[in-house]
Amino acid sequence: MPSYTSRRRKSIQRNAARIKKSISRDRRAVMHWAARGTKADHQKLRDHAKKVQHRVPSYVDQKVVDSIAEQGSRRHLAENAHDGTFLDGLAWVVDQIPGTGWTWIKQAVQGAMKPFRGDSITEEDELYALLLDQAYKDDPKDSLGQWQRQPEFGSNFVQVYDSVDGHRFIAVRGTKAKGSWDELAPDLQQDAGLAVGLDPDNIVGAQIARVLDNTRPGTIVDVGAHSLGTSLVAKAYNEDDDLQDRVRQTFLYNPVFSPLALTGNILDKYEADERMRFFIDLLDPVSLGDLGTAGPKNSVYRTNFSWNPIGPHDLTAWAGDYKIPDVQTTKNIEIDVPVAAETSTAGIGDAFGGGGFLDFGAEEWNAGDFGL
Repeated sequence: MPSYTSRRRKSIQRNAARIKKSISRDRRAVMHWAARGTKADHQKLRDHAKKVQHRVPSYVDQKVVDSIAEQGSRRHLAENAHDGTFLDGLAWVVDQIPGTGWTWIKQAVQGAMKPFRGDSITEEDELYALLLDQAYKDDPKDSLGQWQRQPEFGSNFVQVYDSVDGHRFIAVRGTKAKGSWDELAPDLQQDAGLAVGLDPDNIVGAQIARVLDNTRPGTIVDVGAHSLGTSLVAKAYNEDDDLQDRVRQTFLYNPVFSPLALTGNILDKYEADERMRFFIDLLDPVSLGDLGTAGPKNSVYRTNFSWNPIGPHDLTAWAGDYKIPDVQTTKNIEIDVPVAAETSTAGIGDAFGGGGFLDFGAEEWNAGDFGL
């Protein structure tokens, strides 16, 4: 006997297939979408799921909808973004949204209509992650490729590196993982405060100011920080906003956002500032647990799965396979400055040496920097 499917049953099957396809199966896209939602957006999603959880169709797992109703948050969505059954339930919940006024949630549907692009990491981002890692070292390297450490500015939290093409990088470390109790106690004290939503002490503000005060005008200055260091830099900027105005860009790797902060995290006010570049691992609870009130405007997201619970918090993972190149001399220009017989021999010839090498670095250079 041939089998037949009623028109109603076919309609239900087609509708179920349509709903399932409405949410992207690329977990990067889902995680990126989840991170963009505000606290109010996620609360609205939970409230909506509670209203519809009593009429879940048979092809959707009831437990999934119940979990969204009770736990729906950035972290909950990110942790389940790889689960097809969960995404089926999420797609159904989103499909049940009535009318307008659900901009963020509707973006989940739009994400299925185009490939995930995200915000890509650059070579500069990778380089700065490696330079920043030196701030954790008890014996930081004095030279990394074309970058030279300036030991006179070094301190417990800060290291400074200059490049041959006129860049200066101020590195602010986070919590050290190894050391004596006396060495770790100041870090842990700050971490404890951040965990309950308190602002950190202004530990590095004076140090950053001293570096900037002793930096030649026209030098491009960037600041990089990791973990606890991101909050220390934000505190320094908050206490003296003139500091940030003297910096081109600030790079914040694995920023700290406490889910217990009642009055907001110190980094919240900088999420809309394009001069603050955030690097967020969507599996890192230090960064993801209630990430501010809105997703950062200038950000890079990654998903670095690891059986090690602190693996997603790893700084050097942002560098990938990038290696800091050695100083290049292939573009150097050999010059030999003639000295006039009746003029003083003091001048550019003595300053650089006859037949010396000049590396102007960047294509746009200022002749005045070289006394020309």
